[in-house]
Amino acid sequence: MKSESRNEEFFRLLAQSSWTVKKLAEQAGVSYRHLYEVLANKPGRGGQVRRKVAALLRPEELAALGWDANGNLQPKEAYAALQPG
Repeated sequence: MKSESRNEEFFRLLAQSSWTVKKLAEQAGVSYRHLYEVLANKPGRGGQVRRKVAALLRPEELAALGWDANGNLQPKEAYAALQPG
């Protein structure tokens, strides 16, 4: 699957890490397809999965998705304000 443009930065960052969407899905105990929908922030999908996956991601990956450290959706501007520096 191709990354959606709104998450292009996330997929770029993920490619630099040891994670793939497939590995994240396996770790979270969900299908690749379900995780892809969660990563796309599809409405009504993935509150529990976001919490599991958020624990595996780096802060910059969370920021690219617009998630906080607990997997809650955040406006990207608000999340950026919480970052040090």
